[in-house]
Amino acid sequence: MPPMAPVLIAGPDDLAEAAASLLEQAGWTWTTVDSGAACLDALNQQRPSALVLDVGLTGPTVVELIARVRKNERLGDLPILLVTSVYRPSAYRREPQSLYGADGFVEHPHLRDQLLDRLQSLTGSPDSPDQDGGRGED
Repeated sequence: MPPMAPVLIAGPDDLAEAAASLLEQAGWTWTTVDSGAACLDALNQQRPSALVLDVGLTGPTVVELIARVRKNERLGDLPILLVTSVYRPSAYRREPQSLYGADGFVEHPHLRDQLLDRLQSLTGSPDSPDQDGGRGED
C-alpha cells in the first residue's frame, strides 16, 4: 500500500511536537505549520490526509480557515480535527453542538490517548498508513 499523504499539523510548537511524536511512533508522516496563513499555503501545495488545527491558531482564525477549506472543491471533504488546550473534566457532559465545520476535537491533555484513534477514524485508516516508518517533514 503506498503511503498516505502527510497529516498537516497547524499550531504552536508544543502541539506540533506532541502530535508529531505520536504520529512518528505509529508510522504516520506529517508536516507542521505555525499560523493560519502558513496552513493555507501548505494546503495550496499539497492535500494532506487530515488537518489537525489548534483552536488558538492566528491569521486567519480557525473558523475562517475551516470555512475556506470547506468551500474549496479540492479540499472540501478533508478530515479536520480541532485541538483545544483547555481541559476541564466537567466542561463536556455532552459533545459540542458546533465544531465550526470540523469533524472532531481532542483536548490537548488527551492527545496521547485520543489523537491516533480520532485520525484513524476520520481517515478510514485501519492502523498506521505507512508501515515502513514514515518520517515527518518540518
